Amino acid sequence: MAITTGGMSGIDINGLVSQLMSIERQPLQKMTVKEVGLQAKISAYGTIKSGLTSFQSALAKLNNVATYTGSTSATSSDDSAVKISASAGAQASKYNIEVTQLATSQKLASRTYTKASDVIGEGVLTIDFGSYGSGFTPNTARTSISVTIDSTNNTLEGVRDAINKANGGVSASIVNDGTGYRLALSSSQSGSANNMRITVAEAGISASNTDLNGLSALAYNPAATPAAITNMTQNQAAKDSIFKLDGITITKPTNVVTDAIDGLTFTLAKETTTQVQLSVNKNSASITAPLKEMVKSYNDLIKTMRDLTKADTSKAAPGESNNAQVLNGEYVPRMIETELRDMMNQVLDYTGGDIKRLSQVGISVDRNGVMTLDETKLNKGMADDPDGVTSLFASNARSTDRQIKIETLGKNTLAGNYDLNVTALASQGTFVGSTAATFTSGVFPINSTNKSISLTVDGKAISIDLAEGSYTSTQLAAEIQTRVNSNSTLKTAGSTVAVSIDASNKISITSNKYGASSSVMVSSAAAEFGLQGGTNSSGVDAAGSLNGIALKSDGQKLYNDDGFKLSVLGGTIGDRGGIAVSQGFASQLDKAVAKIIDGKGAIGTKLETLNKTVKDIQQQRTAFERRMTATEARYRAQYVALDTMLTQMQQTSSSLSQQLATLPKFS
Repeated sequence: MAITTGGMSGIDINGLVSQLMSIERQPLQKMTVKEVGLQAKISAYGTIKSGLTSFQSALAKLNNVATYTGSTSATSSDDSAVKISASAGAQASKYNIEVTQLATSQKLASRTYTKASDVIGEGVLTIDFGSYGSGFTPNTARTSISVTIDSTNNTLEGVRDAINKANGGVSASIVNDGTGYRLALSSSQSGSANNMRITVAEAGISASNTDLNGLSALAYNPAATPAAITNMTQNQAAKDSIFKLDGITITKPTNVVTDAIDGLTFTLAKETTTQVQLSVNKNSASITAPLKEMVKSYNDLIKTMRDLTKADTSKAAPGESNNAQVLNGEYVPRMIETELRDMMNQVLDYTGGDIKRLSQVGISVDRNGVMTLDETKLNKGMADDPDGVTSLFASNARSTDRQIKIETLGKNTLAGNYDLNVTALASQGTFVGSTAATFTSGVFPINSTNKSISLTVDGKAISIDLAEGSYTSTQLAAEIQTRVNSNSTLKTAGSTVAVSIDASNKISITSNKYGASSSVMVSSAAAEFGLQGGTNSSGVDAAGSLNGIALKSDGQKLYNDDGFKLSVLGGTIGDRGGIAVSQGFASQLDKAVAKIIDGKGAIGTKLETLNKTVKDIQQQRTAFERRMTATEARYRAQYVALDTMLTQMQQTSSSLSQQLATLPKFS
């Protein structure tokens, strides 16, 4: 439409229409002012939501049990007797230990010789490792040493060098005791399962020869039948360490014990007559930084909300509004602060200890709403009960039984005390040969006719071929175990076995897996292995209940449909104590914040309402603008018509005036 500024009438159409539209548009200005205010509130609530998200991120770290497995310290009341060290994952606790016997390695010495260069003899000298008893039981974890002594090394020095060159876990030396020269042998590993059995096959003499002449002077087997062979002298026996840990007698092959308690290493230095006290403490260093982050994010959040809701205490001039902040008078920020504060002031049950309040670990909120951290109290809490600190903050479970390991908590596992009853312990599948394997003069020959064995491990059928050669019982067990565990099918399935040969030469193959899916069955093997018709025992799953409700099982693990899972690592059947499940402060606050910022929560609902109102205003503005366009067009049309009419009237008036001027004048 053409813009008309006015005709000959002199009417200022644009000015009149502009003034009228200015009046008509006043409601639009109010809409804009209202929308600006709403957008400011949306921005403010977005800022609060961002602060809540930062607070939630800090809480997530504290709700992670791994946060609390940081630095650990361990001390002994007598380092000269027992030293203790701890890894990061070790649980804090106190123990009493008594050492009744230290582990030692076996030491043997030969008869005396005139010179170190004296010729001993020739043949094959074999050293096996194992334990003495009614017979000799090989240690399948160790490989035998076999050295050939010939004319190039048949002296005392030559035998020493040949044994050392074999690098098989025995050190040889020559000792001059003042009466002559002796060959001294020392096993590198302690423990009763690491005794040496030395057999000699002398060159040109019967393999069974065990006299004190020639190379057979080095033979040693006190468990031999019908008569012991002790041509060498035992100067130190191979013994296990024996100690009591909190009253439980434990036997280990070494003085450095790493597998008695997870994460702890005990170094036994001497036998004790009294108990040695051991302490394992969690240092607070691992959680100090996350706690400081939580404190800062909380204080930032509270300050943000208070700044956005601050009132203007100054008195506004007449006709002017005060300078109160955009969320002044809004209830949501106050509600959030109150909810968080009330949650942090509560007493938390089911922590499994005495730590139940945040104030006990140095977390407090003053009258101004400012949170602080007292690191001295935190350090004390971590020293007194680190697991309690974990349960205070995180979703955590604590068992009173050290052989019960909590694996996972279910999403919906409620806080509380639960009683665990174990009705069955998990076991491993085992296959035991029906008869003794056939050894000839202590040797089992493997050749092309007997090297293949077919078996099924944990449901996976495989076939193996042993390397051809002659094996002692220890070597044969190791060869079978190595070939089975190297099989690609079993590697993919994650299955392995342990193979042993007992004193009667029966072969046993045990799956390293626990539970009903653990099994070993030999389907084909040469008769000399003694495996045909052997006995197989399948493994069984653990079984038990929690608060009287039966748990499902898989090997050593017991679990429910909610995802709560634990492992029964050993012990006995029956009641196994309590399990305290906590939903710590970090867990609860995290859930509360998630609910607040959720679409249906306080912030989410408020933002949804504000955004809907803004959208309504924008729709009203669009409709109003359409009406204003029509109104302006109407006003302009009306004034154009008026202008046209007045112009026509002016033209008519002018014409009449001209016509009247031409008329004769009368005097």
